Amino acid sequence: MECTLNLADSCNLQCTYCYEGNDKRAAVLSEAVMREAIDFMVMNNPAEEKIHLSLLGGEPLLNKKVFLRLFEYIDQKHREYKKMFEFEMTTNGILLDDSIIEIVKNNNFKLFVSIDGDQETHDLNRVSRSKKNYYDTILRNIRKLIEQKVPFGVRMTVTCNNVHSFHRNVLYFHHMGVKRIHAAYDDFGAWTPETIQELDEQMELLDDFYLNSVVSSPDCVFNLHDLKLTTFFAHRKPLFCSAGSIGHFTVNSSGDIFPCGYVLNDMKWNIGNFKEGLDRAKLIRCIKAAVKPSEKCKECDIAFTCSGRKCGFQNYRLTGSLNIPSDITCELERILFKHNYRVIKKMYELKIPRLMKYFEIAEAHQIKIGKTMERIIQEAVAAKL
Repeated sequence: MECTLNLADSCNLQCTYCYEGNDKRAAVLSEAVMREAIDFMVMNNPAEEKIHLSLLGGEPLLNKKVFLRLFEYIDQKHREYKKMFEFEMTTNGILLDDSIIEIVKNNNFKLFVSIDGDQETHDLNRVSRSKKNYYDTILRNIRKLIEQKVPFGVRMTVTCNNVHSFHRNVLYFHHMGVKRIHAAYDDFGAWTPETIQELDEQMELLDDFYLNSVVSSPDCVFNLHDLKLTTFFAHRKPLFCSAGSIGHFTVNSSGDIFPCGYVLNDMKWNIGNFKEGLDRAKLIRCIKAAVKPSEKCKECDIAFTCSGRKCGFQNYRLTGSLNIPSDITCELERILFKHNYRVIKKMYELKIPRLMKYFEIAEAHQIKIGKTMERIIQEAVAAKL
């Protein structure tokens, strides 16, 4: 089961690229609704399945009280299920303190700090509501996590106005001691041919960084390559995620249930609450109304790895249709595919264990290798002849 709880709708930053906009509600999740959410997850979770609980906002730590009470409540009422929970939270890092860090240390927790790079890059897009610059505070908290050996990652947003420093900023975090670097392209940005070209050039530098500095370190991750490996490897039909099912939903601060964070607080997509459960009939009606006839992805050669064939609600926010990705998404995914292909081919040629372990898994479980991976193998073999 995957559930996202919005602990706070508001945020202490006003990032220029925030897809939620900066006119956010001031509401926070109450302790009562938090308890209902935990009870609902435990009651409806299939036997032996993990419960993946993401804590988001706005800025989730604006509701620190309920954040702390959530873990106390699980300890008190659902202790026997505690090991089933996998927690994840993304915070801007301003309000991280020792009590939060202790929770992260003592639970099955993935922590991410959203920060785009050095101070010059940060100041381009990440402005606080109070106009105070919190960069030193964020950096101090990141260094505390590193010093205390707390597992965490950074989440960077690559935008039109910071793409020129993408490679520099990845190295900035890597040299700081950050092990997990996650980057996301800003699909909502006004990309131009020039900024797309810049992204291509920056990715070429990052390909080399990945091959030279990441693949040989078991605890290092660069998501733009690492999280694409399995999409290339296994033969599978590209499917949209299961957002809106009993096993994958998002809850706002009022306890209303939505299929995905991209449509959080859009009441057209409100599909239930914890007292009445999920209204599957309404979800199906909404989905049918948001699907339009389109051949755009039908014959696409990168559909198997493209986010436009997996993240329907991002498509909806960009084009108004779940099944039609934006032209920008297509361009950005083409750039990523080009560099994934280059890196995976090199990993195969060098027999890098990070990739080769999947061949062992495929053989053990009789998994069919994908056509693109087969082509990579054929090209690598031909290059040796």
